[in-house]
Amino acid sequence: MKLEQLRFLQVEIGKDLERDVSFEVFYFYADKWNSVDSLRIPTANEVTALDRAKDEQIAYHGTSSRFAWFSLSELEVVVALKFATSPQLAKRKIYRDRLQMVLERARNSFRVAHNPLTLLLAKDAFHSSLSMALKTPNALEALDADAHESSNLQLLAVLAFDIDHFKQVNDTYGHLYGDQVLKTFATRLESAATEIESRALNKVKVVLGHPSGEEFLAYISGNCSREDVLMWAEEFRSRIADEILPNAKEWAALSLRENLAVLQLPPQQERAVKASIGVAFQSVASSSDPNTDEAKFLLDRADIALYRAKAGGRNQVIVFDGILESCGRVLEHDSSNQVVVIDIGAKIGVAVGQEFKVYSPTFNGATKFYLKDGRTTRTLGIYPRVELTRITTFNVQAEISFAFISEEHDKNTHIEVGSHLEAIPVGSIGYVTAHRSRYFTSSVETGSKDDAATLKSYLQEQKVVQKKVFSAVFKFVNDQEYLRKYGTAALNVALTQIYRDILARVRPVGKIAPLDANSVGVVGLQQAYDEDVIVRLVDEFHSDFPELGLVVGVFDNSDLERLKKMDLAIDPENSVEFAQLAASQFGRESELGITHFGYKVAQRLLRTQLDTRAYTSGQADFERLLRLAVVKAPLLNLGGLIYSGAGNKKMAAEQYEAAVAMSPDVSTYKSNLGVVLRGLGETERALKAFNSLTDEQLSEVAKNNRNALIGYAVLLANAFKNKSPNFDKNRFILVANAACAYDEKIRVEKKADYAIISSVLSEITS
Repeated sequence: MKLEQLRFLQVEIGKDLERDVSFEVFYFYADKWNSVDSLRIPTANEVTALDRAKDEQIAYHGTSSRFAWFSLSELEVVVALKFATSPQLAKRKIYRDRLQMVLERARNSFRVAHNPLTLLLAKDAFHSSLSMALKTPNALEALDADAHESSNLQLLAVLAFDIDHFKQVNDTYGHLYGDQVLKTFATRLESAATEIESRALNKVKVVLGHPSGEEFLAYISGNCSREDVLMWAEEFRSRIADEILPNAKEWAALSLRENLAVLQLPPQQERAVKASIGVAFQSVASSSDPNTDEAKFLLDRADIALYRAKAGGRNQVIVFDGILESCGRVLEHDSSNQVVVIDIGAKIGVAVGQEFKVYSPTFNGATKFYLKDGRTTRTLGIYPRVELTRITTFNVQAEISFAFISEEHDKNTHIEVGSHLEAIPVGSIGYVTAHRSRYFTSSVETGSKDDAATLKSYLQEQKVVQKKVFSAVFKFVNDQEYLRKYGTAALNVALTQIYRDILARVRPVGKIAPLDANSVGVVGLQQAYDEDVIVRLVDEFHSDFPELGLVVGVFDNSDLERLKKMDLAIDPENSVEFAQLAASQFGRESELGITHFGYKVAQRLLRTQLDTRAYTSGQADFERLLRLAVVKAPLLNLGGLIYSGAGNKKMAAEQYEAAVAMSPDVSTYKSNLGVVLRGLGETERALKAFNSLTDEQLSEVAKNNRNALIGYAVLLANAFKNKSPNFDKNRFILVANAACAYDEKIRVEKKADYAIISSVLSEITS
């Protein structure tokens, strides 16, 4: 907790002294001095001053130096103050007294914000910290490539912890011993958090809280994946469960801090502490309403997941998003009304029309089969997973829902209390087909043995025999709105209908298969492709399901030939993916109808995502286009802008370099490369990129990208100061004069840059 205390000290120093002096706080840890404010290593001269400060009553001050080094021995901290002029002894005494008052205020602030027992963040302070983290953008708000960019692919998750059966610990061994368990629990969480941050190379931040009693909190934010968070949650759980708590070493450390002679340490078998953990991820739902307290929203979700973890057996990690999928249970089955009551509701995302598979408490794939022979009980195996029936919700309340049995032939089936539920996701269209078997659980849910991989295999086979092929992807545009209004069961019916219509009308087809929750793919020989048939099918479907908005993406042999004429090495076995791109919301030409994939679709796909700041999906589509060999300089430039918008400057630079290599006569690619390299701190490479601009190209940059031109001028000015071999005097004068020609508003916005440019320009021309 020392570093956290020092941050409080740093904030208070800033409040009190920042207007008068500049400062830096150093602390001694792991046999070396460290800066609180940065990862930099103190210089040899700074280390000497820091060491000497510890022996000074007021402050260490070198003759005529503007620095004074004040030691706060209670925290093993030295505060370096930089004055406008060398401070005399009287002034140093005044600032010594001010620092002591600041230290006391920092201590008081720290006490208010932290749990007095464990020193983790208290309830309100944790909520405040989480709220601030949620407000931090995960991507640039502006598309300007010269702006400061954030880390790539940010994620935030909240973890709620609860010590299992902690009341029993307090009741058996007393509250004083219970306090030691809480302290040790907190220490283990801190240790795990520190290791997680270290392994993630400080790209991830873990903040811990202790609101009260046996309840603890954490949030994890940074450049990581859901899988990372779940792995770390398991790591937290195992840190608690895998070793007695407290162990001998931890008990010795506790005893050093306070007198525990009055306590009798329980035997080892009584120190087996476990913990349940609930996890909630930040999502669109948690931030869609501007009036919602997003931090409370996430904390409530984590708490619901924690409750499920405890109710489901304790000592486990449950994710809020997974409760709907597999954690629901049947509370009651009223056979007279044929109504089933389940223990999950709107709080965890159940909606009217949600369908569930039902498994009895015995045949759920997890219950052990026991054999009793009179003397012993042996486990022979596990009862298989056998689907009993399916139910659909018609009334959803906050914590419970009411459902009816979906299957007509199962209306008289009795459902036991405690039966397990498994949510049927959108795209499970096989529930209305005859192919499902409740006994063979591996049978394909779609009612077809084909899937996306089968479609690709078919295309590979036709490629071998040099047959011309087509691919079409039928996709619902308004599936999410339809899902909200009518539920998963209704959407699955619609998906099944289009599947059957394609089978009946688009003949002969090679293969057909659902691709995801809202689309079906078709592949076949080019000679069988009839676009008029597809147009009529789409029109009829619009009449039957007007709210779904069916669109079709197509890639056929004519599209392939057009791309080949552009010197693109396109492989026809990837035609399903091209059809998917044509049907996507960013690629298609119109809201409803048929779109063929082509180069313009690829450009529109990336440009739309860039303009709407959809950086995550934009990166995925750009990388997909690269993999599919759709590579042209304008697309590489768009990919660079998308990476830059997401904060990944290194990848952006790679795309700009490739674009320049492919089309060296385009000024935009060179200037974009220069800007992003400057942002990476690679000034010499940035200068080379800008210097490669011809005078004519430079005029284009001055006209179209003022930030790039000003950045170039600053690079040249610094190159002059640093005597860089890449400095060009004539080029600097040309660029500086062009930059100075911008209007006064820009000069005010870029005041610091213009100060550097003007200074060097005056020096060179005087």
